[in-house]
Amino acid sequence: EPDGAPDHRLRFATISMTASQLDGTPLPQLTQQRQISSMDQLIPGIRHALVSMGKGEQRRLYLPYHLAYGTTAPAALDLPPCSALIVELTYDSKANNNDWRAHNRQLNQAQLEKMVPINKLMAL
Repeated sequence: EPDGAPDHRLRFATISMTASQLDGTPLPQLTQQRQISSMDQLIPGIRHALVSMGKGEQRRLYLPYHLAYGTTAPAALDLPPCSALIVELTYDSKANNNDWRAHNRQLNQAQLEKMVPINKLMAL
């Protein structure tokens, strides 16, 4: 299938990501390639970005705290409360995009409007 077209044969997607704090401090615990079978496995900002990405696409995202880990991150990440993140995300293989959109409807529209791709943030 052409890049960007949903691959209906897949029941999962593979993503690669690296993350850092706004000051550039890397978060090695979030540097990973993983297979995901449910949008519930992801933080809200990543879920939202994946819905509109095509296979092989890369994005650099600014995720405000409410689209990252909220007011309290998992202890293993050792993040301060209300931490925003910079995430480099690659969508390696794509699941059925309609299924992903259905899961993504759980996100609050007001939160989605606050998420700004990093290239737009830098232009402000």
